[in-house]
Amino acid sequence: MVTLSRQVGESLDLDLRAMEDLEAAARLHRLGSVCLAPAPAGSSTPRPRRSRSWMGTSGHTRDSELARVADMTAHILAGGDRLDRVGTVVAAAARPHRRTRSSENGSRTSEDTERAAEPPGAGVLRVVSTYEELTGGDDGRAVLALERMYTGPAYMFDPGALAALEIVLSDSGLLDAGSRSEDGEV
Repeated sequence: MVTLSRQVGESLDLDLRAMEDLEAAARLHRLGSVCLAPAPAGSSTPRPRRSRSWMGTSGHTRDSELARVADMTAHILAGGDRLDRVGTVVAAAARPHRRTRSSENGSRTSEDTERAAEPPGAGVLRVVSTYEELTGGDDGRAVLALERMYTGPAYMFDPGALAALEIVLSDSGLLDAGSRSEDGEV
């Protein structure tokens, strides 16, 4: 997670401070899970319930629990300037890249001001975290994971961060035709 986040951040030419925050956020982004219910039998790590993610049919429960983990992580990290910045990256990464709201006349508008205020590493952390979740650590699933990310809701990911992930994966040979997992599934 940390190495891939660093590579994607470097591909985007993030500045030194943003890279430091991104690396710390990649290390700590699931820290808030300690506030969840005890770990399931056979697991050493507490986790949100495993319902379908946004790419499946009903991700609201899982998405809200992931947001809760991110918010708890940000709360735990609040208190020092650097850790507070890292917490901001983690919290922002748990939300979609683009959000919409209703304007005064009832039309839907993009939350461009919130997106502009998003820390530079948040989009990278969101993309890499989702990639890691979809591949489950099996690099043979890289092609399918990337396909699912590109064909998912357009508001979910920062297009620049997603393209940078694709470049990093391609440069490392993970998107070659023969790099699919045996089952061909993500």
